Amino acid sequence: MAQFNISVQGEVSEEEINRIVETIAQLYRRSPFGTPESLEIVVVDTVSRRDKIMREEEKKLGVRISEDYPVTHEAWWGTPRIVACVESLSRLAPIIARASILVAAAHSILHGSQEYYRYRLSPEAVRRGREKGWDTEHLERLLYLVASGIKTLAVAKLLVRCGFIPEHTNLALEQLNLEESEKSIWKLIEGDVVPRALYLASLLKNILFAYPSIPYAPYLATRIQEITSHLSAAAAWQLRSLAMELAQTFPGDSKGFFLPAFERAWSKLVEGEPL
Repeated sequence: MAQFNISVQGEVSEEEINRIVETIAQLYRRSPFGTPESLEIVVVDTVSRRDKIMREEEKKLGVRISEDYPVTHEAWWGTPRIVACVESLSRLAPIIARASILVAAAHSILHGSQEYYRYRLSPEAVRRGREKGWDTEHLERLLYLVASGIKTLAVAKLLVRCGFIPEHTNLALEQLNLEESEKSIWKLIEGDVVPRALYLASLLKNILFAYPSIPYAPYLATRIQEITSHLSAAAAWQLRSLAMELAQTFPGDSKGFFLPAFERAWSKLVEGEPL
């Protein structure tokens, strides 16, 4: 198993450190895939300290390396690293906190190198996009959203395969939620091709995350229907059918599936593959 290199920022109890590390180790022991030789685990006491660390590293790298999650994973320095914020985790239900740690651990196994965080469009995709009125920035955003969804699907499949179904289903249900303000945006942009496609693609990640546990928790399928009910019938079908197709055809290699998944998303969400 990988060597865990643990560092602590701030005041964190030994019990809390052990709980986080043991949760990661449980997935590493069960994983059917090879694990990285080493894993950096950074345990931070407060949100403010976590954000300060991330801002400093983002300046050095010139990229955004974190999102506002209780536990994050990245590999911008060439090796996988998990950053767990104890303050953020303490605000979550225990099973959701545990699931959040497992998700980051799964990413470190499956997506533990820089190649999983650099996305490149094909020249054909750029040419075709420009013909449709898309600039490179928006094309790259669509690719990023699709690739993030594929990585999330891979993580979910690993958690389910390793028997962490209660953790996965609870987190999936938690994430299948949209605020009314998010729903209201749809009415403003549904007639505009670029923001319409990007909006739908932004919903893809949480839907794909839920798919592997639907056989064990059918209510997840119902929740997917609910969070897409504000869309037009055509848009809801395009999004749900895209998610189903990607979930069913995912070959297991995230990186190799980024561009094929992008092509399917382009066909469904931009060109409007018919019902």
